[in-house]
Amino acid sequence: MKRKGLFILVLSSLFIFALTAQSLAKTIVYARPFLGNSIDPATHKGTESIISLNEAYEGLVTTENGRPVSRLALSWQNSPDYKEWTFKLRPGVKFHNGTPSMPMP
Repeated sequence: MKRKGLFILVLSSLFIFALTAQSLAKTIVYARPFLGNSIDPATHKGTESIISLNEAYEGLVTTENGRPVSRLALSWQNSPDYKEWTFKLRPGVKFHNGTPSMPMP
């Protein structure tokens, strides 16, 4: 009976330690069962790739109910022939390394 009590005490202590250590971590681990064929957003294929890429990249726009909705872009406009698009970024946008984006002149 003492062994069972000691086992439960040790197991509980390990569980509490694991929860405490996890709550103090400064890194978020995001695990997916399958990353897809590429982490390059220009060449990805498949639903799993899209799900994984959405966690790493933020686009200029997205869609909701089939209509464009801004993400990094505050606004955008196109040339009459739709070959050139100009996006105005929201303030404070930074690259992955913390470098601020620079507005175009």
